[in-house]
Amino acid sequence: MHMRTAGAAGSTVDELRAIHKASKCKYGALPVIALSHFWRTKEHPDPDGETLELVIGSLERRWEEFQSKGVTDLGIIVDWCALWQTPRTPEQDVAFKAGLKGINQWYAHRGTTVWLVTAGADRVKGLSYWDKGWTSFEFALAMLIKPANSSSLKDWAQVVDLGKSELAQTEFARPALSEPLAFFGGHTYGAKTYTNGADRDNIVAPKFRETMFEVMGGVCELNFNKLKWGDAEVEALAVVLPLCRQLSKLQLALNSFGDAGMIALSSAMGAMAQLQELDLNGNQIGDTGMQAFATALAGGALASVTELRLYDNQIGDQGMIKFSEACAGGAMPQLRDLLLYKNKIGDAGVEALAKAAATGAMAHLNDLYLNNNPVSDKTKGTMRTAMSKRSGQVHF
Repeated sequence: MHMRTAGAAGSTVDELRAIHKASKCKYGALPVIALSHFWRTKEHPDPDGETLELVIGSLERRWEEFQSKGVTDLGIIVDWCALWQTPRTPEQDVAFKAGLKGINQWYAHRGTTVWLVTAGADRVKGLSYWDKGWTSFEFALAMLIKPANSSSLKDWAQVVDLGKSELAQTEFARPALSEPLAFFGGHTYGAKTYTNGADRDNIVAPKFRETMFEVMGGVCELNFNKLKWGDAEVEALAVVLPLCRQLSKLQLALNSFGDAGMIALSSAMGAMAQLQELDLNGNQIGDTGMQAFATALAGGALASVTELRLYDNQIGDQGMIKFSEACAGGAMPQLRDLLLYKNKIGDAGVEALAKAAATGAMAHLNDLYLNNNPVSDKTKGTMRTAMSKRSGQVHF
């Protein structure tokens, strides 16, 4: 087993790039772990090696998984080792400030893995990981754009809670994304504790706001599959989505949100002009949510989408009629694949979709999946005719 700690043995960027290039990581995971931990005493973050013991134990348990992806060496960044601590010389202070300026990226980057050391409390005030401002900051950053642990579209679990045991280390509930002002007073994390009380307003709160605009503004893919998110979590996501101007793929499959979440999501879609794939399968979206979605489409949202997955929801005729009318009006001119199977769409909804499919407004529609919907044979024939005129396929 090989591991290097930033600030101790030291891994260069070129070394880490070479390791990543030689790996079998398909989903962008990098050979870098950022450790999120609290200081157990004022003088030393880990005087008795409790944190180090957790890290070593996790490395021993997870090394086989890293090796299976061709990763035989990796770097761990520990801020205590990587940043000069007090007292500092003037030269060291310059280096410290430079390192602090970019510390957020180690936690927020899509490719890094973050290990959370949440067990126990400090010996000064008895405060836990969750009470502290800096660790809450690192946690919130780690929750932004990394693939969901529960998703199959990942190289390995990229957020691991070492304070929990066994499966709970990776199967903990993932909260909704925090809004940019989350660490300012009066907001979600505004009351957290800092050793230096000025850190909140001088560093953490503005740094989190800055990071949200930088990271979300450049993100191309968000994978939030199988997180058990309901309406509240998706409504919170909708607050952040207008920042995601470069987003090309949004995955919210196999959650549990319904119409309220879909309405909120639809209200944010106008900003996602680059979106090409939208996966909302396996939720509880019904006609009300679908109608809001159709209104957003008619207003010009999602004109670049080529693949739309809405299967295994609660969509019926009324929602499908509104959606079809929007498509007939040219709302989704690039759509190629439309997956609507396992809903509640009947003859009226499919007939409306057949009319839309027969127009030039859906000229690129190639594959349409309507399996497991209550559709009569006559209407199935109408849909097949509409698709065959343009060499498309419909699946019942």
